[in-house]
Amino acid sequence: MTRKQKLFVDITCHMVIVMCMTLAVTTINTGIDAALLKRWMRSFAIAFPLVTLLHFTLLPFMRKQLVKLFVK
Repeated sequence: MTRKQKLFVDITCHMVIVMCMTLAVTTINTGIDAALLKRWMRSFAIAFPLVTLLHFTLLPFMRKQLVKLFVK
């Protein structure tokens, strides 16, 4: 897999996961009504960039630490 393909897969996975989670949490917390779509899109707009940023900054560090911990 090329670097560009990996980036595309990572971002697509983030998008799907964040969409599912924000929809579930928003629906559970606020209920289903006419404004649900607006609240969900707002939650998604906040969560998606945050998750993507954390993935690309924190994941490499966590991966190195876990390799040190479990691979001997």
